[in-house]
Amino acid sequence: MEQDLFVSNTVDGFIPIASWFNFPNQSFNHSIGFWHNLPIVFPSYGMCGGMVFAVADYFESSECLPNEEYPGEILGEYLKQRQADSINLNTAWNYLLLTLENQYRDYSYTMEAWKMVKEDIDNNHPSPLGVIRIKSLNPFKVFNQHQLLAYGYQINKDIVNINVYDPNFPFSDNLILSFNTSSNSETFKITSSMRLGKVYSFFKAPYEPKQPSSLTG
Repeated sequence: MEQDLFVSNTVDGFIPIASWFNFPNQSFNHSIGFWHNLPIVFPSYGMCGGMVFAVADYFESSECLPNEEYPGEILGEYLKQRQADSINLNTAWNYLLLTLENQYRDYSYTMEAWKMVKEDIDNNHPSPLGVIRIKSLNPFKVFNQHQLLAYGYQINKDIVNINVYDPNFPFSDNLILSFNTSSNSETFKITSSMRLGKVYSFFKAPYEPKQPSSLTG
């Protein structure tokens, strides 16, 4: 029997828009947080990683997502903690390497990540992604990179579309990353929804679920 050329899957119970925060990614100017038990200052780059991890936390724990138009003090502290959790040493290295380098590693990193993302979704888990949007020899440009949450995919022959939640656009339920798995390091290119802007590559963020009530209660 010929293998199906079209395959799709989504995380059961993860409902676009309803399953994520209804406020956009916020900037927390000079906010104090902790990274590996060290006090740090978060510059004004938003909380995309914290929001992605928090949305995954609420889904995995089956807890009700806060219905807030803007994060209050308790939720804001939770988002800052999860933002710090979303950047470990390996993640920071991935961001730095993929920012400073040309596009040579984009294909291999994305293909490796795609296998893990597909496995997450097939096991009914949303999958956090570290996303490379800028290439620069300026190392501080790593702060302009991004994080998304994958919750579905469609495969049509060699073309993969991944459905993602972007904390910058809480009311957009049609955002995708698309790429051709038959590409190579020289021809690889990610096509993304217009609102997502340019995307060079992504990697699987090292997510470990936490119970939101234990952090906000």
